Amino acid sequence: LGFRDNAQRLEIAKSFKTMVGKDLIDELKGELSGGLKKLCVGLCMSPPDFDAMNLNKAIKGLGTDEQVLVEVICTRSNDQIKAFKEAYKRLYNKELEADVAGDTSGNFKRLLVGLLQANRDESKEFDRNKAKQDAQALVEAGEKKWGTDESRFNVILVSRSFAQLRATFQEYAKAANKDIEDTLKSEMSGDLLKGFLAVVRCIRSKSSHFCDELYKSMKGLGTDDDTLCRVLVSRCEVDMVQIKEEFQKKYKQTLAMFISDDVSGDYKDLCLALLGEQQPAPAEKKKKDKLKRKNL
Repeated sequence: LGFRDNAQRLEIAKSFKTMVGKDLIDELKGELSGGLKKLCVGLCMSPPDFDAMNLNKAIKGLGTDEQVLVEVICTRSNDQIKAFKEAYKRLYNKELEADVAGDTSGNFKRLLVGLLQANRDESKEFDRNKAKQDAQALVEAGEKKWGTDESRFNVILVSRSFAQLRATFQEYAKAANKDIEDTLKSEMSGDLLKGFLAVVRCIRSKSSHFCDELYKSMKGLGTDDDTLCRVLVSRCEVDMVQIKEEFQKKYKQTLAMFISDDVSGDYKDLCLALLGEQQPAPAEKKKKDKLKRKNL
């Protein structure tokens, strides 16, 4: 699975059912456990179905996993949002927007519902004067206002193109003498802050955002397998090369070594395969290899 692309994995699952008469995902769920099971199951799903499954898990039952809602809804393109909304309806016979609206509240709900409309301008051009106007509107809604007008932030961050917003962030820093992320941190909190920060960071660099998510999933004791698997499955054929480069630049070690220090066995091997990496040699073996080269 780790050395095939998504189209090939879906074909494998289809052929498995034809030849064996059983559903491959059901078999994987029955035979595997833990992070390896989550990773294998995710790899055998189409991207829209995988997103829909994660959103459904985040919403159903007691409480809501807001982190998953933010990670999926706030980081996908218009076409990807439309695709996982259709997949959600097909898989669960329910409307995703209604489920999200019923499970969240306030400005956080408005942010997610706004993004689910998939109406973001996706043009590559930007208007510098419009960027200055939007930047000033954000200053008036935040830094210069008693309290914060979240609706103004919402309208601008949800609807403008990425190129336009990058220019707006530059103009905002000039007008407010402060980075937009610092303003968000001082003016907002909780799930709304997480949502807006995810949007801003993805606008600036999706690879940097997901690099940070991978780091947080493995730092300290234990592993957040859900986040690790979600990011690896959703980004392995999109921008994993850039994520690896960003990870090494930010954290001064390779993503492959970081994963190798945190997980083991077949789970580790599959993670490394998705990175396009061979298993890193242990430190002791590296020393011996170095000595051999010196002696040659």
